[in-house]
Amino acid sequence: LVIILPLAILFIYNIVVFVKMIMDNKVAKATEKAGGGTAGMSEDEIKQKIIDEYLAKQQSESTKAEVAEESVSDVADNKVEESANDVAKEDKEVVVEEKPEDNDGKEK
Repeated sequence: LVIILPLAILFIYNIVVFVKMIMDNKVAKATEKAGGGTAGMSEDEIKQKIIDEYLAKQQSESTKAEVAEESVSDVADNKVEESANDVAKEDKEVVVEEKPEDNDGKEK
């Protein structure tokens, strides 16, 4: 009993370690296949990759914001020009209108 009990405990411990090793290997392969791509990279490399992705995302968002701002300003400029043209047309129409006359032909 003194010899068999420690050997059985050691055997069970080795089986548990072996199963953990296999599961870790499967998880690493699955994340690499899924596009994680961080397997085999050091912690600093992983952090740098995350920072680069974040900066690229910020750059694309700022570019989108600039394009949206330009389009809004273009639309606003077009509206201002249209309203200025409308006002100019109304002024011309007012100048072109004749003064109303009385029934006897005299102007008021």
